[in-house]
Amino acid sequence: MSFAASDFQRYHPEAVTNLPGNGGRMSRTPVSTAKHGLFPRVTRSQRDAGDVILRKLFLANAHPDNEVAADVLAYLEAPSRGGDHFLLARGTMRNVQADLELSQPDWLGVGRLNASLSGGELSLDVLMESSDAVFLNGGLVHIASTYKTGQSAAQGVKPGDSVQYDDAADIWNIIPREDDIAFPKGVWLGGGLVLTDDDGGEEWLRLAENLHEGETIGSGDGVENAPPLAALSFAASGVCGQQDKLPVVTAVCGGVERMVTIQPDGSCAGYCAAGSLNMADGSWTEPIAWTTAPDQGLDIRITYREDCFAYAGNVATLTLAEQVAEAHDAASTYCAGVVEGGDLEPSIDSFSDFGTQSGEFDDVAHPIELTALGCEEEDWSLAFTSATAFIVSGARIGAVGVGSVAEDFAPLNPVTASPYFTIRAAAWSGVWASGDTITFTTHPAALPLWFKEVVPPGTEEEPYNLLTWGYWVD
Repeated sequence: MSFAASDFQRYHPEAVTNLPGNGGRMSRTPVSTAKHGLFPRVTRSQRDAGDVILRKLFLANAHPDNEVAADVLAYLEAPSRGGDHFLLARGTMRNVQADLELSQPDWLGVGRLNASLSGGELSLDVLMESSDAVFLNGGLVHIASTYKTGQSAAQGVKPGDSVQYDDAADIWNIIPREDDIAFPKGVWLGGGLVLTDDDGGEEWLRLAENLHEGETIGSGDGVENAPPLAALSFAASGVCGQQDKLPVVTAVCGGVERMVTIQPDGSCAGYCAAGSLNMADGSWTEPIAWTTAPDQGLDIRITYREDCFAYAGNVATLTLAEQVAEAHDAASTYCAGVVEGGDLEPSIDSFSDFGTQSGEFDDVAHPIELTALGCEEEDWSLAFTSATAFIVSGARIGAVGVGSVAEDFAPLNPVTASPYFTIRAAAWSGVWASGDTITFTTHPAALPLWFKEVVPPGTEEEPYNLLTWGYWVD
């Protein structure tokens, strides 16, 4: 199995606006590689007042042979050229901008290595553009010495242009746009900086998990609903508030183990009426007020993680779970948090049948077949109109055709000229009747990503600003 750059597509979502409904499901509209292909122009009024702009993008597996794109990673590769900065987060197949305001994702950033590495280190310092980027406990950091500094470009080369090095002239010349950055090709980033892979060293290292399980922070007396709680023992770098790794407090109340989850802002949710944890230092600004008093003499315990990073100004110190394998020079190395996308392949779930008394669909021996090119994010309904005939509709796409249990059914996606899915005739058995219904949901072979552009008030104009990001597939 092998993947070329052409085996991936970058698609817009259905809605591309600055409104709450921005985002949503994947469209089949490619993101242009031209200037402002993803983000719009930032106006003078936005630069003067400051603004935050969000855009969603889907990195889609478009392999013609339906190969699985394994262990896909996505990350920012270089800071912005302007006074703004960009952040990256994983999305869901359907979420919109309004959903991000209700539950903020973990926003990842990129920065220059602040101190050179010789190999063997278990920590590193990164100079970030701002301290609002996080690094994921147990996640990955991308360390890339794939940059050349102090370079010269031919006249007319602009930031973002694909370039190729002319050894005789010691200069980088513009070439047609392409994704290949293996030296002598690269991307001109401006200011004498070229993104080019010249075997300078690139690695993905696992960050520390920093998990602390079952730490005792108090005990119940059977009377007080809000007994005093001790500060957390390991919070020098702050308490991890990442969405899937929130602190959990347990207590036995009335003989039943109860649970409270600490939210990213330190507030408490679950079997409680109040409570607040200072996520910066692990102290309790307000003890948990349990719905009923914790039982006398029984411990109140917390499972939590200490952040794997700590900021001093805009310098983030990262704690690693494994040693740095190679030497990296600070002047030519950038580091970024990584979105781990897993395997990009189409999938199906929520399969149900309704109304049938004796009809059977064998989704084990003859599962519904999907392709990376044809599959869409959709809720499907297959409704029988007789003992053998059925009609299939998508909640968003609408009717896609009629079929029969005697024949394979493969409705064509008109945009990609590949089937949305294929149902084999061999999957049907038993007796079906008009009104019987099968429902299922399909998901495309794509990684949904959110990008955030943060424009501080008073930002100067940068006519050649760049969002530089990359992806990796095993």
